[in-house]
Order: sequence, then structure tokens, then C-alpha cells
Amino acid sequence: MIEETLYALLQDTLDISVQQNTISEDKASPYCWFQRRSTVQDVFLDGTKSNLLEAFFDVEICGNSAVNSQAQTLRNALNGYRTSPIAGIFISDQSDDYQFKNMDADEGFHVAAISLRIFYYEG
Repeated sequence: MIEETLYALLQDTLDISVQQNTISEDKASPYCWFQRRSTVQDVFLDGTKSNLLEAFFDVEICGNSAVNSQAQTLRNALNGYRTSPIAGIFISDQSDDYQFKNMDADEGFHVAAISLRIFYYEG
């Protein structure tokens, strides 16, 4: 699964805790959180499915400090990244209307929100 591959890449790239889908209560700050937003599998005109898929992930780096440097480290390491089964990772900032998924209101956290577009082969 692409989630396990991405989890390993994030852990290897960042020197902070990585959380998938849910945030543990005893998380250290800063931390990285990610969740799959959607997946698209192309279907050819004859009805057969392609083994190349496109997945979108939301990534948030949260903490009291160092979030921008961690986000830049992530961008530098993974933008354009390719290795089997990943055909390519493309990174962009989230849109202005993006709603943070794991921000507690009064904690005073900084958040760097990133969107990952990953093309990968399955099967």
C-alpha cells in the first residue's frame, strides 16, 4: 500500500514524529500528520484498468517552532522523488481555503500545510 511507503519516506526524511490519520494524545511537538484525500485509477476506453494510480495526500507539520524548516526539508527531499513503486511525487502548498485537520484552537501551534500528489504502480 502507498500509505506504508509514504509513512516510511516521511520518517526517513523528517526528524520529527510522523502520525497517520489520527494523532496520539502523547505526541511530541513538532510532528507531521498525513492522510489520504483521494485516489484515481485510470480506465482505458476498452474498460481495462491501468495499474498506474494517482493519490492525493494532505500533510501538516505542526508545532510551536521549526515547522517551516521541516516543511522545506520535506519539499527538497520528496518533490520529484521516484523509486519503485512510486512513479513520481509532486508537492505543492495547500490552497488558501484549506481547513487544518488537526489544529487545536488555543495551543498556539504553527502549521505548514502541504499537498502531495503521488503517481504509483499497483499490482
